[in-house]
Amino acid sequence: MALRFETAGRGFETPTQKMERLLASIAVETHKALQEQGSIKEGEKVVDDDCSIIMDSFGVEGTGPYSEEAIKDDKQFIRKLDLKWSEADDPVIQDYYKDKYNLKEKPDTDKVLELYGAERQKRDGAVWEKAKTAVLHKFLKSEFLVVRTAAYDDYSHGVDNVIVSKKTGDVICALDEVAGEEGDPRHQEKKNKFNKYIRTGEGAEIKYGLTFKKNPDTKRRELAKQAIKDIPIFCLALSRERLKKLQSEMSYSLDGQPAAIELEIFGDLIEELRTQGTALLADLERRNIKGNRPMAISKFLGTLRHMEGVGQRQSFSATA
Repeated sequence: MALRFETAGRGFETPTQKMERLLASIAVETHKALQEQGSIKEGEKVVDDDCSIIMDSFGVEGTGPYSEEAIKDDKQFIRKLDLKWSEADDPVIQDYYKDKYNLKEKPDTDKVLELYGAERQKRDGAVWEKAKTAVLHKFLKSEFLVVRTAAYDDYSHGVDNVIVSKKTGDVICALDEVAGEEGDPRHQEKKNKFNKYIRTGEGAEIKYGLTFKKNPDTKRRELAKQAIKDIPIFCLALSRERLKKLQSEMSYSLDGQPAAIELEIFGDLIEELRTQGTALLADLERRNIKGNRPMAISKFLGTLRHMEGVGQRQSFSATA
């Protein structure tokens, strides 16, 4: 039997249910802040309840740059990969899911995709991606937009999160996650991606990106939807043991003080970003590479110091 936790006023909730509720609260808070800032219209939504960027909001009717057909093609790309990974149209796999979930009838392709997707959300990587989003939002929300990327960019470009400055519109960095033990193949895969960034300087790219641009009429910074290229990308890992500790001890509320484990994790994330950024800058200097790349990383490290201060102030104000 799955371990369940009691939450006052809500009966018993699993950690998965708690996280879903927290992310939904973050989505509401994010939209409210953007509306108060004048960045989006009342009722406009740019992220789902799981804090991932909504692809449909990028349609031309929603002040976005893409046609309905283009977005439809991107969704089809996602479905094709899901079909490939899940083998959902294979009768043998369908029988497997029928037996596994004691279904009365053999599930069709769409039902297998649904079950497969639900299982993926319980894996360590998906849990860490959500928890990372929640922790970074709690500490940075006053000045930074922390969101999960659209499914297309997750699948096509391997980016899980982006952090955007609300004041400048700068896309500070893209984040890729890995959870589990150091020896896992995924660790090496993520390290290879970061090493490629160090070697080539090719930053991340996202098609469904968010930034802020000043409206010349209102003088306000409004949310802009567009493709963004050459974003500094960093890999944030967490062991399975610490992930379980974070799940168990974190606060699943936006009210009050973050839990001690969240303070620890936030500090660790900042330090890891600093370590990776410093290593990248040192490599560029060693190879005597000049121009925009070292300037961009130097700027990132400066912004990181500011982010650390924002997080500390946010934590202090939560305890006041």
